[in-house]
Amino acid sequence: MLGDSVRDRGTRVAAIGRRNASWFPHYRPAHEVYLDLVRTAVESGARVLHLGAGRDSFGVAGQLTATRVVSGDLSFEGLSKNPNRLRIVLSGNQLPFKSRSYTAVICEHVFEHLECPEPVFAESHRVLVEGGVLIFVCPNRFSYIALAGSLTPHRFHVWFKRLITDTADEDTFRTYYRANSRRRLQNLADRAGFVIERLESFVGWPTYWEFSDGLHRLAVVGHWLLERGPRMIHISLVGVLRKGGLPS
Repeated sequence: MLGDSVRDRGTRVAAIGRRNASWFPHYRPAHEVYLDLVRTAVESGARVLHLGAGRDSFGVAGQLTATRVVSGDLSFEGLSKNPNRLRIVLSGNQLPFKSRSYTAVICEHVFEHLECPEPVFAESHRVLVEGGVLIFVCPNRFSYIALAGSLTPHRFHVWFKRLITDTADEDTFRTYYRANSRRRLQNLADRAGFVIERLESFVGWPTYWEFSDGLHRLAVVGHWLLERGPRMIHISLVGVLRKGGLPS
């Protein structure tokens, strides 16, 4: 019976993969675009601060072996499972580093959890060298997923995340979406002294619904329509903010 269950799950996963490929033949996941931007921006010997690194689920530090990557996070629990050797518990509101000490600050799915984003942007700007970059991927405030997240309590987020992934409850953080729209990012960048060098939006695969074949079928059609709609309601944002001057 266990073998049948594993085979059924494998069949469902394969069907979902074929459906994604059929409906989105040219799509690249937002996190892959983000990682490409990181690899392109970071040269050998650079100093990189991975802000909100947690467990480093994308394996960023392992992909930047020729650089010095410091993994920082509020959660000791998350960092304790991070394979990077250089780890530090910190708050993005007050970074414990000298000014102009990093080439890049990178973060994935962090902005939505910032209750007060202004000091985080200001501190990221402070620790970057001239021409340094803040690279990020985050949900779009006006996507249906973020809107649903804004209208539901945190305990629902914990339950839903447990339903669709094996994420530990303590790794499901509260969301505020105060740095997750084009206008808000422009405002925060201006205040901190950044220039928006690149800002793209993505829809792509409906990964939140892959736990159910039926829901995934419906979501694929919905996401296909979203890709043909205004960028304002796309799912994810990927961007590069540069600190004054020109790239060194």
